[in-house]
Amino acid sequence: MDTTCPDETVQVNSSTTDGTLTFNADMTYTVSVTVSAVETETVPLSCLSGSGVAETCDELAMVFNEGLFGDAGTSSATCTTYGSNCECNISLSIPATGTGTYSVSGDSFATMSQNGVGSGTYCVAGDTLTIITSPDGGSMTGTGGSGDLVATRQ
Repeated sequence: MDTTCPDETVQVNSSTTDGTLTFNADMTYTVSVTVSAVETETVPLSCLSGSGVAETCDELAMVFNEGLFGDAGTSSATCTTYGSNCECNISLSIPATGTGTYSVSGDSFATMSQNGVGSGTYCVAGDTLTIITSPDGGSMTGTGGSGDLVATRQ
């Protein structure tokens, strides 16, 4: 599949994150979550031709079903030819674990781990913690990606 194909699109239909995030009094944290998503990828057949990855929709489905993430996650896909496009419905499940340290100052929040540094702001309302990532794309490091996080105390 040609990663520079201008007409290739990906639409995330749904996404959930489930797991445990623990903040300790000694300013360390551990995270063990699974991110699951269902998405639709539309690839023009012209992008498959000569790509060296897949030549047909069936071959593209096999590539997705072999796993996009190696041992780090799983994917399941069905691909169908519609006109001049290959449309793939993909289900993903990606585990993410990590440990690190965190700091807070006012409503600012920062994490540090071997994967890097994340930052944002946070708010606590009752048993709900909301971490809002920074506009520069910072995230909760160790969670496998960026995005706002809403957690409930157990």
